Amino acid sequence: MIAIKRKKLAGCGFTWLCVLACWLPFSANAQPVIADAHEVVTCKFVADIQADSGYGKNTDCRVIAHHAVLIKAHELAATHVVVVQLQGVGAFNGMVIAKAFRCDA
Repeated sequence: MIAIKRKKLAGCGFTWLCVLACWLPFSANAQPVIADAHEVVTCKFVADIQADSGYGKNTDCRVIAHHAVLIKAHELAATHVVVVQLQGVGAFNGMVIAKAFRCDA
């Protein structure tokens, strides 16, 4: 029983380590933010984005999928992301469909 608990905790830590490692490449630059539709009314539409959490038993698949969308938005120089849909893919995986916008400061 103790071995099972340690294994679960190790998997969770590894997942967060992966999220952190993915976040670091653009943490120094302006990061896109997840926004509501009313916040981007005056912004320029950049692209539709779709990202998933990847294959695996990720208990925090929503966080991973949202982060993957933010990485794609950053690559497109978007400043805001509006999540259109969050889909569960199986029990432990997820996919986010979103729209990326560039808003002038």
